[in-house]
Amino acid sequence: MRAFMQTAALTSESLPLRGVLDEFRTALREEILAAQRSSSSNAVQLKNGRRIGGADASFQYAFAVDSILNAPGDAPGHLIVPEKGRVPTTMISTEGLTITISVGIDLGSFVPSARVEIDLTFLLGKLIERVEALNAKSNCAGDRILGFAAVSGAPELLSVKGFNPEQNDAIASSLGRDTTFIWGPPGTGKTTTIGAIAAELFKRHRSVLLVSHTNTAVDGALLRIAERLGDETKDGSVLRVGVPKDNKGFEAKPELLLATNVEKRSAELTARSSTLEQERIEKTGESLNVQRLIAIYEWATEAASDLDRASINLDSVQSLEAGARESRAAFENLRKDESRWRGIANEAVLVKQLALDVNGVRALLATNTQTATDINQKVVAAEKHLTEAERLYTRSAAANGLTRLWKGLPKPEQQQAIVNSRRSDLVSIWRERSRVIEESKRLQIRLADALRRIEAFRTTHRFSPDEVLAWCFAFDQ
Repeated sequence: MRAFMQTAALTSESLPLRGVLDEFRTALREEILAAQRSSSSNAVQLKNGRRIGGADASFQYAFAVDSILNAPGDAPGHLIVPEKGRVPTTMISTEGLTITISVGIDLGSFVPSARVEIDLTFLLGKLIERVEALNAKSNCAGDRILGFAAVSGAPELLSVKGFNPEQNDAIASSLGRDTTFIWGPPGTGKTTTIGAIAAELFKRHRSVLLVSHTNTAVDGALLRIAERLGDETKDGSVLRVGVPKDNKGFEAKPELLLATNVEKRSAELTARSSTLEQERIEKTGESLNVQRLIAIYEWATEAASDLDRASINLDSVQSLEAGARESRAAFENLRKDESRWRGIANEAVLVKQLALDVNGVRALLATNTQTATDINQKVVAAEKHLTEAERLYTRSAAANGLTRLWKGLPKPEQQQAIVNSRRSDLVSIWRERSRVIEESKRLQIRLADALRRIEAFRTTHRFSPDEVLAWCFAFDQ
């Protein structure tokens, strides 16, 4: 289906291109057609295929190959399996003599042998799309490469130690001119020269983008740059974007890897976050202290009028105190009255019941305190689960479909449902904590009221309930 669609695209009406771009597109189309005609003869033999993963309509298999296969990830193609026919497939990765692919049907847990046709023409198709999209824009570098514009600048006068005259000429030209071609047969030091050029540009505070058609070439040139710059690469100013072909060369220079710098920056941000959190706690304490001082100030502004009112009512208070003294004297005179004792006895019974209620309320408060502690732990755990779910959702949403399958990430909509569930769980725990807090407040009010009434009985009668009831029992006898 892909071959048919690409052929149709090549023969359909195309966007007019200017000058040499039209010739370039024609050449690319001819390359695509030639590659499609010879695709069946370029099939690579695979063996010992093992199913290593699968979900929904996508299954991943790892096959062994006899020689290293150079194919980019996400490249489309067809897997030719005996008795299964041609199965559309997508390249995932190649590691040494192992190739990992993804197909839309389950071929079983083991595939003894198969062949794969990799359609690399999709890269040429992408190149045609880019050429057409940039047709209206000027391309100064392209014009210089094709000889339509003159190269500007002049070579710098310098000589880098350890390089022959031709290599020094290449370095000088690259530093002074806006376009330089370096050609040489294998083993003549092209990669070493490129490393020196980039190092010299770095020393002149120039930015450098190093690209190549293979990961191996990029890795080799980058390591040459690092050798010349030494410790200057430790600050992360020289980075290998993407995944190196072989990590062995970067073991002595881990600071060149993007992952190393991300990990280092994450640690710095975590430390900064902890510092800011401590500052937030301190500022919160200061804010509470300021609020307390404001409350005192506001009370002080009203205290003068309160004192004036208190002074006005002093005579009334003194009069009430005199009346209270008279009432206490009358109470002493009536102390021996039976009816009064009966009333006090009834109060004593009520106070004893209140004492029992106090013990029960205290037990409930202790239980609520433990419950609140448990709920707080649940809140911490729920917040942690929610944070983890949100981070996993962010990773899943940022990845494409194949990356999610390869890394075992859930679909964004599935992970979003989990995030919503975690958030709902956290809200439920918060509500339960609020209920426990409100219940504890009611119990504390109930306890305070009971203690107040018990203390009032003791203050009023100066006897314990048991003593009063004992006297009443003796009186009845």
